[in-house]
Amino acid sequence: MPTSPLAPNPYGYYDESNREFVITRPDTPTPWINYLGQGQYGGIISNTGGGYSFDRDPRNRRITRYRYNSIPADQPGRYIYLRDQDSGEFWSPTWQPIVQRHLDSYECRHGSGYTQIASSYKAIDTSILYFVPPATSQGGIPCELWRLSVRNTGDRIRQIRTFSYAELS
Repeated sequence: MPTSPLAPNPYGYYDESNREFVITRPDTPTPWINYLGQGQYGGIISNTGGGYSFDRDPRNRRITRYRYNSIPADQPGRYIYLRDQDSGEFWSPTWQPIVQRHLDSYECRHGSGYTQIASSYKAIDTSILYFVPPATSQGGIPCELWRLSVRNTGDRIRQIRTFSYAELS
């Protein structure tokens, strides 16, 4: 954390050197969202992976589904599940939708056109980067990318399986 964070509050602060808003707790009073994309293809993502993707028009051309003010809150979204193959225990590094699992650490960084969520649970560190690559002069295929990094910081070998989830419209 910077020596003098800007706009500090109980849930995070603004990191001026990286031009990111850093959310340090997943249980914000409402979803804190960011915009992914640069025009035609884009998305809205919350600090816990909720939100939706769309093609040109966020109201009428949604690709993934999202229910405003729904119960449970801020769902569905872009989720990755991890499962320890030995114990059978599973969790999500974004906290949602498995809020019963108390992550050992959590940090969301909303930057310009990307969101990165990092967390740790029982000696498994994860980092997910969500972004839409920029279009090129040659065109390109509009898409949203999720880059997951997983690292075992414990002293025993772990077998972790990953699953992704997004509800299509």
